[in-house]
Amino acid sequence: MGSFQNAHSFTLNNGTFIDISSTTVTGAEPLIHLERHTAGGATHDSLERFPPARCHPGTREWVLGKYRRWARDPREDGSKQVNWLFGPAGMGKSAIAQTLAEELEAEGILAASFFFSRNNAQRNTPARFVATIALQFATSIPSVRPHIEDAIKADPSTLTKAPPIQLNKLIIEPLSNIAPLEGNRLVIIDGLDECDGAERKVDQERDQALVLKLVETLRASNPHLFFLICSRPEAWIERAFTNLPSLLDSTEKFDLFTCSDKYRDVARYLRVEFDRIRGELGVEGSWPSIYDMISLVERASGQFIYASTVIRYVEEDDPWHPPQDRLAVILTSAKPPEGHKPLSVLDALYLQILRQSGSCEKVKEIIGCLLLL
Repeated sequence: MGSFQNAHSFTLNNGTFIDISSTTVTGAEPLIHLERHTAGGATHDSLERFPPARCHPGTREWVLGKYRRWARDPREDGSKQVNWLFGPAGMGKSAIAQTLAEELEAEGILAASFFFSRNNAQRNTPARFVATIALQFATSIPSVRPHIEDAIKADPSTLTKAPPIQLNKLIIEPLSNIAPLEGNRLVIIDGLDECDGAERKVDQERDQALVLKLVETLRASNPHLFFLICSRPEAWIERAFTNLPSLLDSTEKFDLFTCSDKYRDVARYLRVEFDRIRGELGVEGSWPSIYDMISLVERASGQFIYASTVIRYVEEDDPWHPPQDRLAVILTSAKPPEGHKPLSVLDALYLQILRQSGSCEKVKEIIGCLLLL
């Protein structure tokens, strides 16, 4: 339809006009058009996340084994279509998700991944979630690619529509147009609690609930799609599951904090890393002592983020402050050398947690009670 159809009684001089009433996507352009609407850094193999956190060799074997068996043959023991892995900050959820994504991609089981991040404007919102998943489907499930391309050619504006519409047009309908998948395919979603780009807390909770609604819609549409969701155990995420009864019934929950091997895994990680530091920095003798190791494991309380932060600080190459002195700063109340912030990563993490905790006065009251214990 022309730009001036049925127009009359006006005059235009020296004008330049572009008709944008429709957009046409042809040839090899559909996936390029799709890629422009994705969060490129959200996938497990993205350059933006490189090098990603992974499980240290020999650690988290029980949890990894649980999800390996489920992903390879989810129906073997009547397992559910969705798994929700939750735990406090610093427990290593993202490392577990990353390790599984890499392993299962190599086996042809992984369909897609999305790692949310509150510090990235493209990864802390559901706006680009569906497009990112769809682009990966086009690669990991080759038979669905032409149908995704056809959907974009038919209506390029789909990529600017609401996520539920995108999900239907770009994933659900294309999958319905191919033969049933041979074997099951897994979608890994990490850091759901970091989908918090909205300014108001109520909107952040709404966005996270929307992601779960999208998961439920996609799950219900195809019995061969399985989902691993990782997040902190936030109350509103629990409520979102409860408000989606069919998703709740299809979900197995696992609290990572209850995993019995977390202390052993942290101890193993610390032993291996300190062995490496002794070799690389030429530290002689039996350092650290067994008592130092016990103290570090107790302080970590099963949280890998504490252990890894300690290692990063201790291994810094500084001729004026050898690793033995740096570890002593961690283990004692000694004042750190000027300019040193040995636990700055943890400081930033806990500050972020406090900022999200709601009522400032209530938080002060709780912390005050803890200090008096």
